[in-house]
Amino acid sequence: VLGFIYEYLISMFAANAGKKAGEFYTPHEVSVLMSEIVANHLKDREHIKIYDPTSGSGSLLINIGASMAQYIEGENKIDYYAQELKENTYNLTRMNLVMRGINPANINVRNGDTLEDDWPFFETDENKDETYSLVKVDAVVSNPPYSQKWDPKNKEFDPRFKEFGVAPKAKADYAFLLHELYHLEDDGIMTIVLPHGVLFRGGEEEKIRETLIERNHIEAIIGLPANIFFGTGIPTIIMVLKRIRADSDVLIIDASKKYEKVGKNNKLRARDIREIVDTLKARKSVTKFSKLVTKEEIRENEYNLNIPRYVDSSDDEEPWDIHSIMFGGIPNMEIEGLHKYWDAFPGLREEIFSALSANYSRVIVDDVESAVSNFVSVSDYIAKYHYIFRGFGEHLKDCLIEDILDVNAQSLKEDVCTDIFSRTSNIKLVDQYKAFQILSENWETITSDLEMIQGEGFDAIFQVDPNMVVKKMKEDEVTEVQEGWKGHILPFELVQEVFHCEQLSEIKSNENRLVEIDGYYTEILESLEEDELELQITNEDKNAFVGKEVKAYVVEALADVESPEINALKDYLKISSKKEKLAYIEERKVVDWNTMATNKDGTFGKPAVNARILQLQMDYEFPEESLEAKMKQVMLLMDEESDLKKKLKNQKVELENETIDKIKSLEEDEALYLLELKWIRPILSGLETLPADVISSLISDVKKLNTKYATTYSDIEVKKESAAGSLIQMIDGLSGSKDDLDGLAEFKKYMGVKNEKE
Repeated sequence: VLGFIYEYLISMFAANAGKKAGEFYTPHEVSVLMSEIVANHLKDREHIKIYDPTSGSGSLLINIGASMAQYIEGENKIDYYAQELKENTYNLTRMNLVMRGINPANINVRNGDTLEDDWPFFETDENKDETYSLVKVDAVVSNPPYSQKWDPKNKEFDPRFKEFGVAPKAKADYAFLLHELYHLEDDGIMTIVLPHGVLFRGGEEEKIRETLIERNHIEAIIGLPANIFFGTGIPTIIMVLKRIRADSDVLIIDASKKYEKVGKNNKLRARDIREIVDTLKARKSVTKFSKLVTKEEIRENEYNLNIPRYVDSSDDEEPWDIHSIMFGGIPNMEIEGLHKYWDAFPGLREEIFSALSANYSRVIVDDVESAVSNFVSVSDYIAKYHYIFRGFGEHLKDCLIEDILDVNAQSLKEDVCTDIFSRTSNIKLVDQYKAFQILSENWETITSDLEMIQGEGFDAIFQVDPNMVVKKMKEDEVTEVQEGWKGHILPFELVQEVFHCEQLSEIKSNENRLVEIDGYYTEILESLEEDELELQITNEDKNAFVGKEVKAYVVEALADVESPEINALKDYLKISSKKEKLAYIEERKVVDWNTMATNKDGTFGKPAVNARILQLQMDYEFPEESLEAKMKQVMLLMDEESDLKKKLKNQKVELENETIDKIKSLEEDEALYLLELKWIRPILSGLETLPADVISSLISDVKKLNTKYATTYSDIEVKKESAAGSLIQMIDGLSGSKDDLDGLAEFKKYMGVKNEKE
């Protein structure tokens, strides 16, 4: 737990540390991508050594360990080697590794200059020759400082560089790469983050790059999105290398558009990582994403590995047909551009389009959305999709719920992913990586819950915790306070949804009513005139009503409203003696005395009587759009709002107490059922949206095509002439000096209207 907290704090610091952040922290998603690549290569091994020569916080090493956990059984099967130049950062690595529960015997961390000193191959300076031992590892991962200056003097005989060449003084990128390759076992793998410049820069770097290519060391190049690393917006790559490869080609992947925007930075999604890893494993070419490049083609490009030379990921230009622009109709070629849909939904194209000529067609349905959604092959497609997922929920339940105390979430995720990919493999158009994203987002919750249940025991499910929130108390002071309770594992709302649905529904209904009331306030405010807004009924910002002033305004407006009962109550207020009051109450039947609360002596107090008078006066109807009518409505809304808030507060307290009692007293089967709802239902719901996404995209594309050529050039000319005619009529109605009229006549001539003299 401390390790996860530690990593979180480091990442938050890195996100706000500007340029300094890149010195010690690799974004988690990039780290996971590199780890997945390495873990896939090493998955059949029982014990491995991994090394990061520029370790920073050590997150790269730790993530490899986490990725390998799905393949290696048992503890202490990974040896960690790390080297870091800066002492403070070196301590980050040590602390991070120790706090992850890694056996100290498996930790080998050194504070030193990687390029100058290399890894210490000896135990002490006194017995270098006797204790020399070259450290070779199964995997190297690194994110070295980009294009750092270094001292290449006398490095040409260094065993790390002598076979390839020495990196230039101003850019140590290839020095780090060759150092790592040197420490790699013959059957090992390395991934290194580098700037794009290493792919095409000349000089010594070009010679090193040529040798690496000719010796088949470069397995893949992965172009990452720009602005993905803290502290720098430059685009970067991951280069994957091996000492010995059976192949000579290089897989080039352009993942520069595979991200989501998070704050100021771009971020790889789980689906992006999976797609990159799958493409790398299959070593396949994918249009606009990847290409398997032969050594001959690289030679033809003079060993320039710049990604755009091999993979064109740019968006296709929007085609425009001049015939359609002039005469209307949709080009058949553009309709054919949607062939993936016509292949998936036989007969749909003929249902939507009709031929105008050999090369052009038109949309023949009035409602594209209904025509598509109700077409038989579309309905069959959706039915087939749901059919292939029959039993999937039960399978998840068997894997997760039935074996809850022993299930390995990491390895099970891969099995579930394989199952999803297998089920969807014969369903056209479904984006398998969107399905993987749905799985991944929900699996984080499952993994977290399982760690608590397996670590703390099954009784953790029946636990409730104080709900602590951070509040700002003073200008520069914040504190943590308790606001109610929450389930340790089970969300309160889920429990309430199952066991207290009526109470929950009533609370939500009241909350919705409060939202409606707030909307009414806004509507009334917007309807007020400027002078009305200046009255004391609104606050200084004129964006809210002042309750006390609104009530005073309404009371004053209703002061003259009379009725027999109102007048009788006003007369009652004038009586001072108890005896006279009791007699008056007995005599005046026009007053409904039962609507008021009595005093102990049987009389009625002034507040109760005045409240009854106001209640009766409120029955008076002011003119509909008058300010009085609006303020009366505001006053009624405020009273309703006040009552609702009090009621809601009591309802929530009561429901919270009942929920706490229910969680603590759950039967085992009830608890497991709630976990099933929390874990499995969101996955199933997310997967169910995928065919709808496909159909929605098709409808959008067809509508876009229909709109694109709906207005012809002729239509525009007709509208233009109509607008010109209207403008000329207005001009002809103008008067002015001779110079003004001559100018207007010339303007009319440019609009195609001749001067009367001509």
